[in-house]
Amino acid sequence: MPTVAANYSYGEFEGDGRDFASESDDRTDYSVAVFWELNGLGFSNRAYSVKQASVYRQARVVEA
Repeated sequence: MPTVAANYSYGEFEGDGRDFASESDDRTDYSVAVFWELNGLGFSNRAYSVKQASVYRQARVVEA
């Protein structure tokens, strides 16, 4: 399942730090990120399936 993150920020530039009487410029930033988490590249799912199959086989042996 993908995860989506969005960010918005607004602010002002106040010059170059030397001239405090300079005019300020507005700044608006947007960013969006979409990412997927790869859980062991699928290997952990395979390991879990093998483990569950083993538990099932053990239960059948005990039952017999």
